[in-house]
This record gives sequence, C-alpha cells and structure tokens, in this order.
Amino acid sequence: MTRVLIIAAGSYKRWNNHRGTPRHLAVVEKEVLIKRTAEQFLKHTDQVCIVAPDSSYEIPGAKLYVVKTSNTFWQDAAKFLSSKALWNPDGRTVIVFGDVWFTPDAVKKIMGNKDPFKWFLRKDGSKITG
Repeated sequence: MTRVLIIAAGSYKRWNNHRGTPRHLAVVEKEVLIKRTAEQFLKHTDQVCIVAPDSSYEIPGAKLYVVKTSNTFWQDAAKFLSSKALWNPDGRTVIVFGDVWFTPDAVKKIMGNKDPFKWFLRKDGSKITG
C-alpha cells in the first residue's frame, strides 16, 4: 500500500503570510490548495497524511500529523525529516509539497510510478516565482 505524506511544515518565510494566510491554505481557483491536494491523492490511496504545524490543516479523510520543525541544523530538510516516523516500512511512501497545484495527470503519474526512488520536479524555475 502506498502512503502519501503531504508536507506543509515549512517555515513560511518565502510566503511571508501573504494576505494573512499560510500558503498551503491559500485559495486557488476557489479551492483551498492543501484540501485539493489531499482529495486528489485520496482517490488513489486511503493512506494520506498531512504533516503540518497545527489543526487548521485538518482535511476529512486524511490523517493529520502535527509537528514543529524548529531544528535549525537541518534547515529546509527539517520539514522532510520531521515526517520520517510516518514513512511506510511495509510499502511505498510518496512525499509531496502541500503548496503545489497538482494536475490530475501529475497525480496519476506520481501514483502510477513504482520505482523505488524517484523525483518528480520542474526542470526550470517558475515563470511566476522564478
């Protein structure tokens, strides 16, 4: 069984609480970004967990794992390492960012890939954010 971890436990420094909301909770095309992401992956597995700083990230059908990523030694890697206890020892673990707009085709491709280790990344910077 594949377990999906949606990482939303970063420091939020780049977003700077724009419009008074964390970037994972931003509304994009009338949908809360992290809710949309969770619902998309829940179509493929019932093991979806959101790694986040507080209960405002709770999404029906997904488990919430509240974590504080104050480890300055690991810097940005702390948000990933904070989820290590959730990595699936008996199957596959997919880790995705909670502030990314995934197309249905992207989710299908991610969930359909069975390689033991695989990165899905954008080749170049975003035209909007650099």
